[in-house]
Amino acid sequence: SRSPEKYLLAFQNAGHAMTPGVFPPEADDYAYGATATRDPVWRSEAIAMVQQHFVSGFLDAVIRNDQDARRLIQPDVSLSNDGIWPDSQDNKPGMFAEAGTADASYWPGFQRGRARGLQLEFEFNEPSQLIE
Repeated sequence: SRSPEKYLLAFQNAGHAMTPGVFPPEADDYAYGATATRDPVWRSEAIAMVQQHFVSGFLDAVIRNDQDARRLIQPDVSLSNDGIWPDSQDNKPGMFAEAGTADASYWPGFQRGRARGLQLEFEFNEPSQLIE
């Protein structure tokens, strides 16, 4: 059967060496060690935090049916760079964007300037389209 919800998160400009996790420093001593285990654009810690954000949001939205979490995995714009931060006097460094702000389309759950280089696509299938 097909899933009614499908999500694809892309890390823009990432290569095939984009591997989450920590590698021992000794890996750098081998030929091509650093290039085989580290992406030149994305740090592994950043990859892991973004993945955790979306996996947690997905599980809360789908399994717990949490509508606030659903906003985390269904941003207003699919390209994070196209997001617009709310125009407010209260915007301070370290603040997180909230979902449902009328004059903003910045990805909820990310700090100002931190949702960059990501693309999230999602689609839904009606139950009648599912193959049992």
